Amino acid sequence: MNNLKSPLSSDMKQLNETITRMILDKSIFKAMDEPWFQEQIYQLFNIAFDNSHAKQKLMAISALSRIAFFVKAHRISLFKRLQPAFKQPLPSLQNLNEADHRLNVAKSLECCESNEWLCEYLISESFLEERAEKTRESLINNLVQRTSDFKAVLELSITAVGNLRKNKSITPDQLLKRYVLVFKLLRKAIATGSHTAHDDSGLALQKLFVTAAKGTSATKDFKVKAAFADEIIYLVHSLIQIRFSLATEANTYLVLQSIKTWFSKSEWLLFLSRSDSVKTVQSDLSEAVLILAKQGLSDAELLGFLVLTFATKDKAKPLLTSIADNSLTTPANIKTWLKSVGRITESSEKAARDDSSLLNADQSIALLLLEATRLESILSTAEENISSAIEMFEPQLGDQTQTLFVRNRSILNSVKSLANKRSLQLSGNPGDITDYSPLEHNLISGKTMGVRKVRIVTPKVERVIRDRVSTVLAAQVEAIE
Repeated sequence: MNNLKSPLSSDMKQLNETITRMILDKSIFKAMDEPWFQEQIYQLFNIAFDNSHAKQKLMAISALSRIAFFVKAHRISLFKRLQPAFKQPLPSLQNLNEADHRLNVAKSLECCESNEWLCEYLISESFLEERAEKTRESLINNLVQRTSDFKAVLELSITAVGNLRKNKSITPDQLLKRYVLVFKLLRKAIATGSHTAHDDSGLALQKLFVTAAKGTSATKDFKVKAAFADEIIYLVHSLIQIRFSLATEANTYLVLQSIKTWFSKSEWLLFLSRSDSVKTVQSDLSEAVLILAKQGLSDAELLGFLVLTFATKDKAKPLLTSIADNSLTTPANIKTWLKSVGRITESSEKAARDDSSLLNADQSIALLLLEATRLESILSTAEENISSAIEMFEPQLGDQTQTLFVRNRSILNSVKSLANKRSLQLSGNPGDITDYSPLEHNLISGKTMGVRKVRIVTPKVERVIRDRVSTVLAAQVEAIE
């Protein structure tokens, strides 16, 4: 029976109610093949393609999304027909009063082809959403699936937070609570994704916190402030989970100082005593300091952030002593430095800075060594073929080609010599299967849970000095199912 009128703007609410009844009694399956209902769908598409009425456009997309997700046989064709509606940025979901309608539109965006505006829209709407957690979760999961670099997500969040703060009707308390809802879902989505993290991700996270926290430090509700700080600190842990090498980079933890400054002194001490997120990042920092200590390296800034997670330096001392005594390979001067909670002489401080600079340089040399090895492999197979082809088809280029090969091999030898002087060498070969080690391997997929065996994609670069072996650049590996 045809229960629908032409879906003019005044009848859009009735249209959605009728579709709901048809879904509940399952009459919609039969209706999909009837001309009168096909005409209604055609009119819905026309409304969805019309950008002149924001609410009606969104209501039409919501209705089509519900039909598509319920009638699976028509899902692909309906969403394919709907793509022109997404050529321009959609109006804000906040034009729709009912949470179900906002969720339907959000779910339609999961089937939207890539558009330049989409990722910014997804994160912006996730912050604007007040109460509908299913809608927020759909938006954030969609965003995470469409991005590969966590830093990009953080930068999009900075823009979205800046726009949200323009709404003067939202109180500082409400802002902080909204941030917590978004960041909690973001962490959850990232944990199951396959993201990478840029070197400057820690700086981006600090900027996000500063932008979000502006004007909120006077908030009286400590629990609200603590919940927000916890989520930010857990994001630091997320960065390290995505890319473990960031654990030894002091910039990863910059936001900790900003959070301490944001709290009052008494609030900070109370927060330290109660926060599980601080304990989590404290563990990350401890492992990072230990890794450097075993290599005979000290990083005063990194140690400073570890000490920051304690109420006083004296309370940090037992942990630092434990780190110092953890390994027999840790040099005596590093042990002394740790046990004295980083109190070092000017000459020792200069040596520590020099060591830290050398560590960063070694990582660059390690990358050069990997590239040199790849190039050497290419040259060994291509040189003869290229020379023969040049001799046959372009003999006048023969001398230049040979010069190019000679120069390449000279560069390769120089890179190998430099690596040798820094005691760097490759460990493992592409294709080798080995036991998974978080300290020695970076999983390409990013998912570490349950991984036991991995296949090497790019070898590890390690430093070997007498009997001491330390990882300079972790191997890129893929999990074996």
